[in-house]
Formats: sequence, structure tokens, C-alpha cells
Amino acid sequence: MAPSIVKFIPVDPTTRPISQEDIENWRIQPKELVGKYFLSTELLRRVFLVDDYSVSQRKGAQYDVLYEDTGLDETLTIKPETLLEMVAEAELVTNALPRH
Repeated sequence: MAPSIVKFIPVDPTTRPISQEDIENWRIQPKELVGKYFLSTELLRRVFLVDDYSVSQRKGAQYDVLYEDTGLDETLTIKPETLLEMVAEAELVTNALPRH
């Protein structure tokens, strides 16, 4: 597991797999992803938060994503389809800590 700079989830998180229905729902209602925490286990166990969603005239739709191991000062901007691919391979954390 990557070392945390900030703590988004408890030591023993409760998670659930992502369903195809989840993906379709988030594709239709992209703002529903904001505030959700995910546990990725691809190569390295990493926790990420979908922090914001916006639509820019020049760049189009995009999400801001934060990782526990990079902290709150490093925001990754991701296109919707790329983020949906990421969350499809992750687990949704259902008992995340409140963000202040």
C-alpha cells in the first residue's frame, strides 16, 4: 500500500465492488461521483477521492481526483471516460472518513 499523506478511509475500510449499473448511472449523472472514495488495487493499493466535477468551454467535462498518498495539494484532472474505467476496476469505500 502506498503511504498516506492524508487519511481518507479507516484502517479497515468497508468496500463493495463496482457494478455495471453503477458505471451507467455515473455516466448519466456524472456529479453523483463527486465525494466518493475508491480503493484501487491494480498494481499498488491506492485510495482516491473524486473531489469535483466541472465542464469547461475549452476542455469539456472533467473530474478532479485526489490520492491519499499525494495529499490535498496535488489534484489530478481526469476525463469522464478515463475515470469511469478507473472506478470500474476499483472498489467503492462505503465508510470513508468525512473530509474537512
